[in-house]
Amino acid sequence: MFIFLDTETTGTEKEDRLCQLAYKLDTGEIVNELFKPPLPIAIEPMSIHHITNEMVADKPAFKDSP
Repeated sequence: MFIFLDTETTGTEKEDRLCQLAYKLDTGEIVNELFKPPLPIAIEPMSIHHITNEMVADKPAFKDSP
């Protein structure tokens, strides 16, 4: 079994946090979850992954996700 994993964060510094986790199984199943990070997503990473602060505003924090 293969899993293709992608993550996106609020930036590239040590204090930056996860805002998206996505994976695709070799069966074709795709899971894509957004999380509300404890700090805002910076402009530079937002321009790369296109995940905005508005998109994560009502999402659970990663630590609170099921």
